[in-house]
Amino acid sequence: MEEELLFKLLGSIGVPAAICFYTLHGVKRTLEKQTETLKDLAVAINKLASEVDKNKSEQVHELEKVKDEVKELKFKMEALQHEGH
Repeated sequence: MEEELLFKLLGSIGVPAAICFYTLHGVKRTLEKQTETLKDLAVAINKLASEVDKNKSEQVHELEKVKDEVKELKFKMEALQHEGH
């Protein structure tokens, strides 16, 4: 009788415990995959941010060159206007 009670007790506790451990193992594997994915995403975001900063710097430089050229053209236009008078 005692053995029967022990087997029932182990059966009623063992199966849910096994399901719980199996579920926890699956969750752990999923979290590990998500962690790796997030690390890869962080690397990609940092690379993209660096490229954006580099492009921004290049654009600022190009804009300064265009401004200088416009000033030079404006100066030349004014000089031509003064010569024409």
